[in-house]
Amino acid sequence: MSAPKKYPPEVRDRAIRLVDDLLADEQLQLSVTRACRRVGEQLGINRDTLRGKVKQAQIDAGTRLTFGADSRKNACQHPCPTAWVVAP
Repeated sequence: MSAPKKYPPEVRDRAIRLVDDLLADEQLQLSVTRACRRVGEQLGINRDTLRGKVKQAQIDAGTRLTFGADSRKNACQHPCPTAWVVAP
């Protein structure tokens, strides 16, 4: 049996909206981490948990790029240069 979720969906969604509002405020110029820290302190949510949820919400909305396993697999199709190999 899996562990129960610590934060209800309503609280998580509200926190994500609050972080998005802070990120949209150009006067504050906050990073995702800083905005998550601020909202997390207010709502009692771990900032790293919130940051992961915010990043996933941005990926789902199409506002954040991500590289899946397929793109990583095709990123480097040639062997590393021999100049990088240290001779014994």
